[in-house]
Amino acid sequence: MEEKNQSVATYKNDIAAFVDLDGTLCEIYLWQALFRHHRQLRFKRAALYAFIAFHTPLWLLYKARLLSRAFFYQTHAANLAWLVGGVTVERARDIWEWVLENETLPHLRPEMRSAIEEHKSQGHRVILLSGSFTPLLDALVARLGVERAIATPLAVKNGRYTGRIVPPLNMGRGKVERLERFLDGAGRGIDLSTSFFYTDSIVDAPVLEMFGHPVAVHPDPELANLAAARGWSVLGTSGCAIAAVLFDIGGVLYIPDTSLHRKWEMRLGLSEGQLVEVVYANPVAQRATVGEATAEEAWDHVGRRLALSPDELEALKRDMWEGGTWDRALLDFIRSLRLRYKTGTISDAWPGARENTQEYVNADVFDVRVFSAEEGTRKPDPEIYRRALSRLGVAPAEAIFVDDRLKNVEGARQVGMRTLHFTDSVGVRQEIERLLGSAGEKHE
Repeated sequence: MEEKNQSVATYKNDIAAFVDLDGTLCEIYLWQALFRHHRQLRFKRAALYAFIAFHTPLWLLYKARLLSRAFFYQTHAANLAWLVGGVTVERARDIWEWVLENETLPHLRPEMRSAIEEHKSQGHRVILLSGSFTPLLDALVARLGVERAIATPLAVKNGRYTGRIVPPLNMGRGKVERLERFLDGAGRGIDLSTSFFYTDSIVDAPVLEMFGHPVAVHPDPELANLAAARGWSVLGTSGCAIAAVLFDIGGVLYIPDTSLHRKWEMRLGLSEGQLVEVVYANPVAQRATVGEATAEEAWDHVGRRLALSPDELEALKRDMWEGGTWDRALLDFIRSLRLRYKTGTISDAWPGARENTQEYVNADVFDVRVFSAEEGTRKPDPEIYRRALSRLGVAPAEAIFVDDRLKNVEGARQVGMRTLHFTDSVGVRQEIERLLGSAGEKHE
């Protein structure tokens, strides 16, 4: 330890700000972004499902405290390389660009962007220091106009990613190792005693200890406690207790069977994904969503548009709604949350949705159920979020909102709610627990 401190002390001159990405500069995580990319673009789904199948038991063991946090986090992060295994470096550039445009840039924390600009204005060197993969971070460097990135390289053979990282993973002690290598080379001259490091996770505690200005950003509970004990700066709303968790219904609690949609599209000569547009994006459906038309009027319009017989229209109705599945595990999780937090739904839905969903979306699980057709407004109009919050009796900063549509997530963020973009049931439960843990005292 003494040897390391002597080495670090030789970097005297420059002030630098080192910034973690996942959970710090960006609200979301690389694994969430890659999951969404692979699902939406139907890319390497076998690798995606293998990743989920392998890591879900590990997550359960970690939650049962049978695996250490460090082991689970590092295994999970390193194995994300599976999701680009076999992909050419050239082809993967499209993946990184998609992730940047659709996931990373839209979810950059405004307060962190401001901090970066402030450091730049003072002539400080700004360097991204993240466990995420090097090609993504290098692309982000250009967008942010910062100096460089220190990240986790992906192994390449014959122009293709192998599905492995080049160790060490840039996390925890591995991040210390990569940082010290940088300081011995291109970073020579940086004085860590006058420099800054921003991160959200206790996993990076060894790195924070190296800096004169450690900053905990929306910290997890352990880091929040450490920051308080050490007198470190805290950036974010970690001290604001969460009082309520709200969910979208369709695409979150209820997952449609897209294979049934595809059968109808093939039968009707529609392109993939077009059926949902025909049913829900037409003018009558839009009016029904805000209660200005009935569900029957909306379905009659669909029947005429697709030239369906009455029996065919009834079959389509069943497949569009009854053909999917309710996520019982997520509903049970929400039921358990209700012992400590208020719960609710905000759903864009036609008239009759309250009755149609009553078996699963009821007062036994949710304190408040808000349906657009009953409110005369829909997401992402700020008014529908505010009505739900008012009925729950909570402030926007005291609530988490979960939705599968980015525009609705952004609408809730604009109101001041904390948000999660839904990708899968296990992941969203994990993220809710993380947010609840990092938000301080639980609501009683």
